[in-house]
Amino acid sequence: MPKRQAKSGGLACKACGKPLGAKFFSSCDINFLTDGVEYDVYKCGECGLACLPEPPKDIERYYGSHYGPPAAQTEPGAAVSLAKKIGRIFRANRQPLPRLASDPKFKDILEVGCGTGLLMRLVRERNPAARMTGIEMRGPASREAKASGLHVLEGDFFEIAKKMRGGKYDLVVLNHVLEHLADPVVALGECRRILKDGGEALVVVPNVEGVSCRLFGAKAEPYDVPRHLWGFTAKSIRMLAERAGFKADVKTFSENSFLLNSLMNKMGVKRPAYYSLRKNPGINLAWHGSEFVLSWAMLGPDAISIGDQLLARLKKA
Repeated sequence: MPKRQAKSGGLACKACGKPLGAKFFSSCDINFLTDGVEYDVYKCGECGLACLPEPPKDIERYYGSHYGPPAAQTEPGAAVSLAKKIGRIFRANRQPLPRLASDPKFKDILEVGCGTGLLMRLVRERNPAARMTGIEMRGPASREAKASGLHVLEGDFFEIAKKMRGGKYDLVVLNHVLEHLADPVVALGECRRILKDGGEALVVVPNVEGVSCRLFGAKAEPYDVPRHLWGFTAKSIRMLAERAGFKADVKTFSENSFLLNSLMNKMGVKRPAYYSLRKNPGINLAWHGSEFVLSWAMLGPDAISIGDQLLARLKKA
């Protein structure tokens, strides 16, 4: 199998500055089998930050039309629709972003990597006075967001942000975005620059010290090699935020557990096969039910800080 051998010698951890140390594991794109190229993943022994020292130069090809939620989730059907509505009602209490981002004190809000605009629409419903802007790479997701009437800037975050004046926003949101960006310190620094004094950033990322990674190791969904360039721990993201000039409060939550996807990875089920299965109404209904049950079962891991996701609330110092 082809392999990109990373050399960590002399490389320091982006978060704590300690030497990266020994290789953690190697993996190819096990979700979509885009190709058979393996990438080395290193993990800092001090703060736990995982990284790909040599990510693919042509990483865009790992994000194709296949990357995203299965179309089956939008298929009609009374039972599935009811399950999704019930799930949304109960899981809303487990998903902190819409609640936090809808605080009336936030007047100017930017979401980096807004996708189809789901979070932006939720915030707009709860806080109609908010002036919302999204950033998303040009493609089907950005077109859908713009078609729904949202203000979306298409392109690379770094290129767009450097043209923005400082002190423009009250809130910047990055929901499962930071792990995809080349340099998290630079990204957070840009977020801080465009925030007003006293502004906040809400950052959600997978937790590589969460229960899924503890159970499934290199097959766990939070690693998602090579799309995830970084794997965060509570300690490492706090250090990264402080390096960028923020005061950070970090907690775990598991509104959307990675256990099911990690189990599929362990069993060797590829995403195309999974998407095909989800077209079956019965399987789709069972999946939604499992997600609902798991979101509440994960209250236990959350209580001992090993939930599958990290929420970092960052204050501009």
